[in-house]
Amino acid sequence: MRRPCLIPGCSSLIESGKRCPIHGTRKARGYGAAHERARRALVNSLPLDCAYCGGIITTPDHLVAAHVIDGNPTAGWMPSHPLCNERAKRR
Repeated sequence: MRRPCLIPGCSSLIESGKRCPIHGTRKARGYGAAHERARRALVNSLPLDCAYCGGIITTPDHLVAAHVIDGNPTAGWMPSHPLCNERAKRR
């Protein structure tokens, strides 16, 4: 079943995953070297508590380096489950 890309305003329909090939990479979504360094630092500190739900994050594939202030990477990063981070974006 095809569904829309998660990026608001994108009309692409995808077979699997969350984003279309245009929006699929971290770099395409605006996450560069600073985000990669922050994520690496968080991965090296596992296990961590999710900043949203408080659940324990034990593996890198369950970790997102989320913005402390959404859309503002200069405010810092916090550990989050991918689903918790997506839910927070929709608030």
